[in-house]
Amino acid sequence: MLSPARTVERAGVSILVYGDAGSAGRAAALRIQSTVHAAVADGGIDLQLLGIGRNGHIGFNEPSALSLADALALPTRLTELHPVTQAGAAREFGGEHRVIPRALTMGVAPILAARAILMLATGAHKADVVARALNGPMTAGLPASLLQSGAPRVTWMLDESAAAGLF
Repeated sequence: MLSPARTVERAGVSILVYGDAGSAGRAAALRIQSTVHAAVADGGIDLQLLGIGRNGHIGFNEPSALSLADALALPTRLTELHPVTQAGAAREFGGEHRVIPRALTMGVAPILAARAILMLATGAHKADVVARALNGPMTAGLPASLLQSGAPRVTWMLDESAAAGLF
């Protein structure tokens, strides 16, 4: 197994430090993928905490044209960011031209292997994508919809604005 660049122990908590996605890219992705596989093999991940992107991405599992089976099997990896994700991150990066083009993401398969999955969403700008993820078909075009395959281990925590499309 490839190991993290370093491991820090603080107050009984293990902190795994990997390379920067911009500089270590594929090597860091392989280290993280290896760590995730080891965690799953060693009893699993207890809790997966997620948010939902405006385009329905979870982690950085972006919308795609993959088959449902291929989308559900996505591993932890280095991935290209969708233009909607990049545009949405422009403020945090100081402009769209400064947004990173790719990121490390835990794949859909290890996300769905967690014992419990908690999805958080707030704001009216998430209402449509939340409603489509919960009420529409499972599709790689809307990665959050893939969480339907994990029910009843998935809990959605929504404020009234994000839940508006459900009623």
